[in-house]
Amino acid sequence: HNSLQAFYEFNPLVEGQSIYRKQQFGAHLEIFFVDYRSFRDPNPENSNPEGADMMGEEQLEWLKQSLLESEATWKIISSHDPFGIVTGGPGDRDSFGQEDPAILGRELEFQDLISFIMDEDIKNVISLTSDVHFTGHVNMSPDRAEGGFTDFKPFDEYVIGPIHAGSFGPNFLDTSFGAQYEFELGPLTLGFERFPNFPPTEFNLQSFGYAEVSETGELTIQLIGIDGDLKYEVNLMPEV
Repeated sequence: HNSLQAFYEFNPLVEGQSIYRKQQFGAHLEIFFVDYRSFRDPNPENSNPEGADMMGEEQLEWLKQSLLESEATWKIISSHDPFGIVTGGPGDRDSFGQEDPAILGRELEFQDLISFIMDEDIKNVISLTSDVHFTGHVNMSPDRAEGGFTDFKPFDEYVIGPIHAGSFGPNFLDTSFGAQYEFELGPLTLGFERFPNFPPTEFNLQSFGYAEVSETGELTIQLIGIDGDLKYEVNLMPEV
């Protein structure tokens, strides 16, 4: 209860208001704030071939319909767990993937979502995510998918870690939906071991994200070091 109370007090929400919600910013941008904490099944269920909840049926349906109804150019899922990056240990995978090519557990919800996006031809959906301790850009593509499901559009997620905690990674990827790094910055990419848990004083591994959309609908995403050094940038023109 105390953590939920703190969440409401430090966010622009009325206590008791649904945590999952959406907000549009002008003609070109709508953000979908999902809730991966209130309805999720326990982490050991995330390897269940019959599926496991992350959003739950009601929230997943809300997200699908909200994406379908959105009139914004860009639809951004504010996803506080990554879709393609594996987090947690064996038996305790706490995001969607399990480092297993099979589509298991919470991945069935993601499969449902990207299948719906494909079927309804919803354009310009991306994810901004976190819950890791490195910086990256992950692309998922049916051309590389190893889970036996390829009826989806390529999907991108841009990821940052906390600037107040240790650095490790980049983490392993789950190949069910063909995830691969387009950009990665972590101890391993700088020649160290994958999981050293360097302190925040190793500032060259700490970063934050910045995004803006122009009047013409071009979306710019930047991954920036805490010293202001630009680490990675993409300029995305919307599909029309």
